[in-house]
Amino acid sequence: MRVLFLLFFVLNVYASQFDECYKATPNSLSKELSAELCAGATSTAPADCYNATPGNLSPENSVLLCKGAQTNAPVNCYGATPDSLSAVLSAELCNAAVSNAPADCYKATPDSLSAELSVYLCWGAMSIAPATC
Repeated sequence: MRVLFLLFFVLNVYASQFDECYKATPNSLSKELSAELCAGATSTAPADCYNATPGNLSPENSVLLCKGAQTNAPVNCYGATPDSLSAVLSAELCNAAVSNAPADCYKATPDSLSAELSVYLCWGAMSIAPATC
């Protein structure tokens, strides 16, 4: 019985946090993208991040950038990526970033690596170390 209560409590907490995040998304964002953005959210941070994305970033790329965000750091990271990197790769690189380190890492990768491999190498980086190994 105690386990069932605990499970019910945890599920209600997560549902409540999802609801708060979902309510913080703009009305212009589709229900599907709002749900994708807020899946697993523990606060309104993904919605807050989405609301801070540049206006020229598509809703799909903004969701890609901000799902799982704990702060607006992914938006700052996105702004630090080179203009030559596509929006979708920049969003992938900076998804759930906690600093500009993934963008800095990307800029430090050798020119011999493709953009896709450099993004793969630097996603989640905390420094430029992955690019220099």
